[in-house]
Amino acid sequence: MNDAKKYRELAAAFRGIADATDKAADVMEKEDSTPEQMEEAMKNFMWEMAKMQALT
Repeated sequence: MNDAKKYRELAAAFRGIADATDKAADVMEKEDSTPEQMEEAMKNFMWEMAKMQALT
């Protein structure tokens, strides 16, 4: 894999993490969020982190 492609994959992974983090924060801020919604948001965040780890 060439260097440019690797950097593009890392950039996409960072965007995925940022989006998942933002969504988790949205769920945390909502007063009527359910534990299930929080669990789902955290699972999505952890999945994005795992994808990043697999690239490094």
